[in-house]
Amino acid sequence: MFGIEEKIALEAIKPAGGLIGALLEQKIKKVRAWSEKKELESKLNPDTFAKLMENYLINLAYKVNEITSIAFPQIKLPINEAYEPLSLYATTPDRNKRENIPFKSIINASNSNLLLIDSAGMGKSTFSKYVVSQILLKSDRIPILFELRKVNMEDSLIENLAQQFDCIGELFDRQLFCKLLSSGKFYVVADGFDEVPLEHQEKLSSLLHSFSIDGGSNVILLTSRPQSNLPDIIKCKTIAFQSFTKAQAISLINRYDRFSELDVGLRLIRQLDTVPEKFLETPLLVSLLYRTFGVNNSIADRICTFYDEIYHALYKGHDLMNKNGYTRQKKSELDFEDFRRLLRVTCFYMSISRMTSFESYITAIEHIRKASKVANISPSSAENFLDDLLVSVPLMVREGPEIKFLHKTILEYFAAEYLVYHSDSTTKVMQLFDSKYFQSFEKVFEFLYDISPNLFESTVTLYWAKKIVKLDDALDKKALTLHSLRIMHDCAFGIWEVENYLEDEDEDDENFDIDKTGLPFDVREYHYQKFKLDEVGYFFVLAIGERSVKYHHLAFKELTMFEQVQIKRDSVKAIKEIYKKGPKNSWITLNEQSIELFKGNDEILSVASRMVYRKNKSQSGFTYLSIPKAKGLVDRINAEAKFDDELDGLLS
Repeated sequence: MFGIEEKIALEAIKPAGGLIGALLEQKIKKVRAWSEKKELESKLNPDTFAKLMENYLINLAYKVNEITSIAFPQIKLPINEAYEPLSLYATTPDRNKRENIPFKSIINASNSNLLLIDSAGMGKSTFSKYVVSQILLKSDRIPILFELRKVNMEDSLIENLAQQFDCIGELFDRQLFCKLLSSGKFYVVADGFDEVPLEHQEKLSSLLHSFSIDGGSNVILLTSRPQSNLPDIIKCKTIAFQSFTKAQAISLINRYDRFSELDVGLRLIRQLDTVPEKFLETPLLVSLLYRTFGVNNSIADRICTFYDEIYHALYKGHDLMNKNGYTRQKKSELDFEDFRRLLRVTCFYMSISRMTSFESYITAIEHIRKASKVANISPSSAENFLDDLLVSVPLMVREGPEIKFLHKTILEYFAAEYLVYHSDSTTKVMQLFDSKYFQSFEKVFEFLYDISPNLFESTVTLYWAKKIVKLDDALDKKALTLHSLRIMHDCAFGIWEVENYLEDEDEDDENFDIDKTGLPFDVREYHYQKFKLDEVGYFFVLAIGERSVKYHHLAFKELTMFEQVQIKRDSVKAIKEIYKKGPKNSWITLNEQSIELFKGNDEILSVASRMVYRKNKSQSGFTYLSIPKAKGLVDRINAEAKFDDELDGLLS
């Protein structure tokens, strides 16, 4: 009977799915008919134009027809077999509305652009490929898959997009591309804004903003992890994935079984009730679960264990004797530990260089040579170490000239390992924590928390605990809820006349237009409520800005408490009290004085709490800073430091 490695090897020779043949004939006919209608033949005759577009569409179709998965390293999976459809919903910045979004409306989008924001591992890049594949099949638009990590900031955005149409040795006519662009025929899927180096994000944001204004009826779908400084795209609907369900996890597991012809999923599903729910929250985690269970026939108890076991399986699994008695050796001549140590430095160096992939083979070799010097580890050559990462320990894959990890979280996990096992780990962690780039390392710090909770606690959590212990012990839970806002965000509130601050063309007189107010800061989200006083309509608005650059949700998980309470729906009465005391049609910054206006308004406090912490959304209550928790943590860490000093004295 074949084992998982032998089965995977056999899958490599299976042909790809039937997307290419299915789409070409009808798609080319549509493009040709459209070109004749738009009189593009003034530039090229329809046959020549159709041939150019056919070449582009064939190449694009092959690109999106296959995906990689950490469940099957080195194998290209047909997207129609391996992709588990995800459900979507749309939100507004005020979070008053949440509507389910059918997938059909994504590929047929015409009146609005789309901003897909979701966490690591939900499958944004796979979704982007799937969207493009379905546009090829079911839409009259011409899709462009623009992987933003590859953007060349020395060129214009239009040039970057046009380069997607270039063939080897032949440039696509730029005037023709601009004519196509002006005709509004394109659907631009711009994937991975969070993977753009931070020093380029502001400029790229400006370019995307301008394109959304000047791009006419072309459609943009932009994807990113949550972060500050996202592009301001006009006519844009913000969407996110619905939570990955157990039923979807089972479906994905069964897909992997059908593809590999293994019974790993069948056996795993029988034990699924014993799997912690957090391991089923994203497609990535389910893929990790499938892979590690297939190798070890056991279920890890921590997320970091998944990544550890993946390394074990890939390093050692490919050294197992196959039927011909051949053992695959590591060209780098590094043993299990030294290979891992060099991998850690490579990943950390990539992280601080704000690289998510190598743009070329030469770039990868240069990077590995630098990492080798830092790690003081000498592989037989940098070239052989890279070859091992692609073949013998296949954590990386090639996509054209680009070389990247199977998933960005692999890079982030080993970067976290570097911090944990560094000889001066606390100093290294604090260097990152104190840098202006801390937010771009959010996932690295999540892994740090999972691998070494004490290290995370003594650095990130301690920083916030020291701030919290300075608060007045006499503050009640409601006051501490508001102080949570002040510590983490710019915050403001105001009362605005409905007549002057409605969205344009709002026939229902319901929607507040925050852009008309003269914003006091970059608003991340806001909540508003409509009320009447003396027959005049008003909006009460609470707005919060971007989080503190040093915010990390796992630190506040350790330093807060949640109390569910029965909310009295009397917010209008309390808002009227605020109305009597504060100015109208202007923002009031949340400070020691204005904070007093909210203490009698439980409903608004509950809303503010949910805005800050993004949890307990279905529950009414307060998430508030816990001074006892903060004091307990500070005292414990101080006691540990004192013990270490005493130990040093005894040993010196």
